[in-house]
Amino acid sequence: MFRSRPTTPLVRPTTDREAIAPLELWLLALATVGGLALRGWHAGDVALTHFDEGVYAFSGLGVADASQPARLFPDQQKFSPPLYFLLVALANVCGVSPDRSPFAVNLVVGTLSIPVLWQVARRWFGPVAAIAAAFLLALSEFHILMSRTALTDVTFALTFLVALGAVLSAIERDTLWRQVLAGALVGLAWNTKYHGWFALVIGAMVIAGRFGLQHAGNDWLRRAVRGWLVMCLVAAGCYAPWSLFIQGQPGSSTGWVSYFATMLGFNWLGNLWQQVQQQAYLEGPWSRASVPLAALAAQLVAARHGRGWSAWVLPAVGAAAALIGSAGCALALSGIALRRGWTRGLTGPLWLLGSLLVLWAVMAPIYHPYFRLILPFTIATFALGGAALDGWLVPRQHSRWPALAGIGVATVAFVALAGIWRTDPSDPWRPTPALAQAAEILDAHLPPGSRVSVLGEPALAFYLHLRGHRSFERTTLEGLDSLRVPRFVIAGVYLRRAPRLRAGFADRQDRLSLVERVPIGAPSDLRLLDDFRPDSARRWIAHPDTTYDLLLFRYSPLKGKDR
Repeated sequence: MFRSRPTTPLVRPTTDREAIAPLELWLLALATVGGLALRGWHAGDVALTHFDEGVYAFSGLGVADASQPARLFPDQQKFSPPLYFLLVALANVCGVSPDRSPFAVNLVVGTLSIPVLWQVARRWFGPVAAIAAAFLLALSEFHILMSRTALTDVTFALTFLVALGAVLSAIERDTLWRQVLAGALVGLAWNTKYHGWFALVIGAMVIAGRFGLQHAGNDWLRRAVRGWLVMCLVAAGCYAPWSLFIQGQPGSSTGWVSYFATMLGFNWLGNLWQQVQQQAYLEGPWSRASVPLAALAAQLVAARHGRGWSAWVLPAVGAAAALIGSAGCALALSGIALRRGWTRGLTGPLWLLGSLLVLWAVMAPIYHPYFRLILPFTIATFALGGAALDGWLVPRQHSRWPALAGIGVATVAFVALAGIWRTDPSDPWRPTPALAQAAEILDAHLPPGSRVSVLGEPALAFYLHLRGHRSFERTTLEGLDSLRVPRFVIAGVYLRRAPRLRAGFADRQDRLSLVERVPIGAPSDLRLLDDFRPDSARRWIAHPDTTYDLLLFRYSPLKGKDR
């Protein structure tokens, strides 16, 4: 059925012929430095806007604060395991200001992801595919946006990619130290996001596919399963401390599980379509230009080995990028790479990445359609896209650099113009200081050191906390009822959107008096796409309203006439 032999190692070794050339290093440096510039452009204009960002900023600050025992934001376990906010705490300890440290972590990790993807793709598919994948990632506005946020996803995508590479190597090389290392790296991903153990599921899918469809022998299966079990044990051991921490939290047996249950749904097709629309929303000129630039960089590397493309390839990929964007092109190229591998015999990297695509395509639409959840899926398509481009190269006897360079420049210019001409509502570089500025305005209405209760806006609470208004504790309506002294209460969009919270607030209306209404400008695309469907987000960008305005109340524990 397949031409690949079951005993052939599935990790593609780097041969002497594929030794790293200076041209590769120059191109990689260009992609990495360019990626850093795009991710760090006007980094000082970026501020916390998202609910979860405030949670991680608080936990990072609480861990790093030497003046008191380490404390986490209440219910931190509902948001993520510890790795990301521990990195934020480390940045704080190293002297980065608390309001910049969450972004500094993702800026560094997001930039490092470019050479790491290059190295992994080079080992799996060779130098041509690797440099193409590096350029696709470097210019991806999806990844750029996430690298300019204070969320776990960029860190998770990197740790998950490294874990997958280690899992595949451990399955095929069958050495204990590789299995232990792979388990530890899976544990690292698992301690970044709760589905980090998916790397083990993907490893099991590789073993099952290799045995069931490529007829690997029983001896190979026993060795592979034994190694996989070692990885599972090591990964579970790495995650165990956080699991024990969760079990020690009040209400952990029901609250933690029920919280995630609320995120599950059965509108699979609807969620899938929303994910597609979100990716279309995020496409901009840099993302579209990444496809022909990746193809051009791949051609430069391939020419060193006497290979090249027909003249139609670069214009074709450029036109495709203009029509369906980099996400659509990468997915289409992934299908080509997997189809080619299916007919010629799937190698381990193809099994691995194909399994990831299948798993994410099935599981992601079951969860709430947060676009950031598919970042590992997107990076997998970049690696497969590079493999597809490599497969189109053919031997060439004569250099056609002038023609290829001209086609490449013209294609990039066309794609960039197409991206500018189209209505592009997304903007990874949009300044987002609204909540930081709101904290400054609110501070003027608050007595020095006053206690403030912030409902549903941890990011705002964080900025107020830095200004001396103690607001580390998470505020609930029940908590307000237990107060014995007046205080200030701030509410925002979640008050208007959460029916239960809105009803509870209305029941306490006689204890509240409005002090100030603070208008809020445009938040990041991250928050817009969490709060609106893509078409509604486009309308909001064109015609902003009062959705995100903040309300400052004075709260009295005594009811109306008893004050």
